[in-house]
Amino acid sequence: MNGVQAVQEMGPHEYLVRLIEGGDVFEIRLHASHDVLTRISSTGTDERQIVEATVSYLIARQRADDLPGTLDLEDVAAAYDGYLDAIRDQVAQP
Repeated sequence: MNGVQAVQEMGPHEYLVRLIEGGDVFEIRLHASHDVLTRISSTGTDERQIVEATVSYLIARQRADDLPGTLDLEDVAAAYDGYLDAIRDQVAQP
């Protein structure tokens, strides 16, 4: 099964995400910057949910082995025009 395998909190706003694609496992360190978190949700949506949704958003657009080993939500928001709206809509659904 391709996609997010695990999300592990490494510290405040820092996550290690394990992905599976084609039988290979990839790891990405992701920083959930406060500014982007508040632009996505002002209601305190679970940060881990935003991280998972972000990685799913990314792997729907590019291969896991093309993703950098370290990412910041700021970088994702800058690279994809529709990112904030897409993640905001996804995490707002019950």
